[in-house]
Amino acid sequence: MKFRAATQDAGCVQYLCKAIVFVSKLANNCVMRCTPDCIYFVLCGHTVEGGVRVWFEIKRDTLFSDYSMAGLDEEHEELEVVLETMVGALTKSFGQARGLRLKLTRRDAAPLLQMELELPTVLTDESRHVTHNVPVRVVPLRYWGEFQTPLEPEFDISFYFPPLSTVRNVLDRMRNLSNRLTIFAQRSTRDQGKCSMRLSVTNSMASVSTTFKDLQLPRWRDEPVDAAGDVQNGRNGDEGDEAEDAEAAAEGVDVPQSARPVRVAVDIRKIGSLLSSPLACPTRIVCNLVRHRVAQFFIFYDEVQLQYFIPALDTE
Repeated sequence: MKFRAATQDAGCVQYLCKAIVFVSKLANNCVMRCTPDCIYFVLCGHTVEGGVRVWFEIKRDTLFSDYSMAGLDEEHEELEVVLETMVGALTKSFGQARGLRLKLTRRDAAPLLQMELELPTVLTDESRHVTHNVPVRVVPLRYWGEFQTPLEPEFDISFYFPPLSTVRNVLDRMRNLSNRLTIFAQRSTRDQGKCSMRLSVTNSMASVSTTFKDLQLPRWRDEPVDAAGDVQNGRNGDEGDEAEDAEAAAEGVDVPQSARPVRVAVDIRKIGSLLSSPLACPTRIVCNLVRHRVAQFFIFYDEVQLQYFIPALDTE
């Protein structure tokens, strides 16, 4: 197995470090999956234990000027990396780094991810090189299937999430009341291309909610179109939730089948970790909800893409 990647762009080094720091806040260990076109940082938490799933994609051409790999099948290879060690090596000097080289090496039969940072000197124009060896473990071939590209869930509703800064301010106040956050989304009955989302927390003393209106619905491939020519975003025809239907009926709203409300209760701390990204503001965020099952977030940046799965606290 061979892997080598390098960049001589200081901005790319800093961006890569911020990305790794962000993933390390979600878990100490993860799997670095290398393919000919991309590097992925994959975290597969156990859903039964409330763990999240993370799929962080970095395209080779956006950050690396030199890139080569050769796995067992010449398509990909998986390395288990202790991110805490990797972050410690990068954060000590990445602010001054001019370049970075990554290479899979071996010492005493133990695999290592060699990180060589090119740093400036104070008195001369010459560079100095600092090398860190991060211990890794090659994932056995029989487990590679667990780290493939995640399948898109058959969501009940999909919409563009509000700006992170706005949602972060709301959640910072809500987290003091409860760790249980309920995401309630419903397609608009007036405009089929929009929906509303309500975030709410409840404890024994109070109930607080914030509503975001007129959120756009993304157009997914192979989506059915109804008789009026509108895209049917999400699934239709399922039974829904009696509490949600009763709440809509109490408000005097006649809810059509295509606008059944969707509700998912998640741990507010796990969404908080997602919103605390040190990366620049994403270009867009898509939220997919599967009723009482999972909340999935697609976060798109200029250079990278992140998928984040948060399992529901209570399932049917």
